Amino acid sequence: MADTGIGMTEEQVSMLFTPFHQADSSTTRKYGETGLGLVISKRLSEALGDINARSVCGEGSTFTVTLKTGPLNDADLIHELTDESRPKENDESNCGITEFDCRLLLAEDGPDNQRLISFLLKRAGAQVTVAENGQVAYDLALEAKDKDEPFDVILMDMQMPVLDGYDATGKLRLDMRPDYCPHRPRHEYRPRCASRRRLQ
Repeated sequence: MADTGIGMTEEQVSMLFTPFHQADSSTTRKYGETGLGLVISKRLSEALGDINARSVCGEGSTFTVTLKTGPLNDADLIHELTDESRPKENDESNCGITEFDCRLLLAEDGPDNQRLISFLLKRAGAQVTVAENGQVAYDLALEAKDKDEPFDVILMDMQMPVLDGYDATGKLRLDMRPDYCPHRPRHEYRPRCASRRRLQ
């Protein structure tokens, strides 16, 4: 896989597969990532073969995955796709799609994840509003509450720029309480916090 992004230096590439490490420390906040994706990719690749990366600053990066297939003497290689060799589409009548008849707020800073998650949720029947960070999600949630049209569900990514999912959720749990009074000290309220997990 090759891209034409910002690229990396040799030093950055050498640290690329280190857990919780970003090539640029500012990238975590700008793009909202954790530094675990390539670590997981490396471990999966090494279980099946190997992975390596090449990069040029300002030009982009190339990642190559090599898989150990074993002997292929008796394998039928596909040189051209035909109707018989194409994957069969799933029968939607038997795939158990969950129906969501609700207004849903999705807080996610990654454009690709926004499109994918929104597509799946809308396909299941949800009315989806997207917020690109925790602060926008917080503002939209309070605005909807003030209009007496609160969201039924709020899905919050953990790491986002401006305001992350943890802090945004904490603020919402506090400020959307029926008995909340902004003139009282915040420490008087200790709302219970449920486990918040990244949507997979």
